[in-house]
Amino acid sequence: MKVFRGLDVIAAEYKATDQVPTEARKFTGWDQFTLWFAAASLPAAWLYGGYMTGAYGLPGAFALIFLASTITFIPWALIGYI
Repeated sequence: MKVFRGLDVIAAEYKATDQVPTEARKFTGWDQFTLWFAAASLPAAWLYGGYMTGAYGLPGAFALIFLASTITFIPWALIGYI
């Protein structure tokens, strides 16, 4: 396996079975925020949020969204360690 240095680490391609070196894992808090913001601003999310608010009331909708988001994002958060 070739050893990459400098900017080559970021631009390197890895196979699905290769372990990505720690130096190449550069996902910052800003990246996490932009990913979350983009996912949360989907029009479908607003529509379904309106449906849940109508069905469960505002506190129930917030609780359901928080619970579902937490359960859904845990596997995504762990993908970086595969």
